[in-house]
Amino acid sequence: MSWLTSCFPIFRRKPISGPGSPVDDWFKNLYAKRAVADPWKIERYDACLALRHDGISCLVWFEDVVRYYGAKTALFDLYLLVDDVDEAYQTLKNMGWSSTNPPEFTFLEEVQADWRWLASPDQGGEQQPLLTPAKPKVVLGSAKDWGMEAPYTWCVPYLRPLASERWPWIPPLPKFLESMFQKWLDLPDGQMLLRNRVCVMIAYIYEYVAVVKMDGFVDYLEAEYQHLHRDILVGSNIATQTFLQHSREVRQKIRDGHSPPYVPAKESLGLRRVTADEARLLAKMPSAHEASDAGPHDEGE
Repeated sequence: MSWLTSCFPIFRRKPISGPGSPVDDWFKNLYAKRAVADPWKIERYDACLALRHDGISCLVWFEDVVRYYGAKTALFDLYLLVDDVDEAYQTLKNMGWSSTNPPEFTFLEEVQADWRWLASPDQGGEQQPLLTPAKPKVVLGSAKDWGMEAPYTWCVPYLRPLASERWPWIPPLPKFLESMFQKWLDLPDGQMLLRNRVCVMIAYIYEYVAVVKMDGFVDYLEAEYQHLHRDILVGSNIATQTFLQHSREVRQKIRDGHSPPYVPAKESLGLRRVTADEARLLAKMPSAHEASDAGPHDEGE
């Protein structure tokens, strides 16, 4: 039994992917392109190094991940996933970071209690640029809430988080994508701001990251997400409630032990894939409860 099938039972068929495959080569080439002498010295990730000094592992999240893998996006606050938010929060405070409030408007305003904001000790009250700040605010979240562990290790050799290959706080792309899929499927319908944000991350990956379009990439996803991956590749629009419900039903069938044959969702649902530009616009739209709270405008306004 190969290293792949021993680690992941769903691969106990002849995989398209594996050592020497185009997927393998793509990842190794990307890691080489991103290589730096010491990633721990990258100024933006000072908080990762500070946590490491106290024995706390972390994973970066959202834009930092998709940009590392090739998406064309600016960087904003630095989102970090940790196993124990309170412990990491106190560690950074002890090292000079200070508590700060989240922005007045944020896609996380529905779930702010689950995240903790800190300002860099070097900011000294200085206003940081909105786009790609060198010393960003740090936002701590729970790795468990996203189905992750910090650090997350894979048995696939070239996906191990070695400093000489992938930056040690960058999650494997397949696992990051699965986390986005899971969150997109499982969020309550009332949390539209966060779901739209997740939609943006998924759209970035499928628009800009070439490896997800390779035949072998699907083999690195768990079986319950492979239909969803294929649907997005052939043009299904993840921004619709119809496709969301369809994807939930397919996943449940697979979890129940069934193996439904793949039939493109767009053939029966008439859906297309959302672009990154459309996803960004959706993320700016108010949720349904916000629109209802605003109420009708007077004719004189």
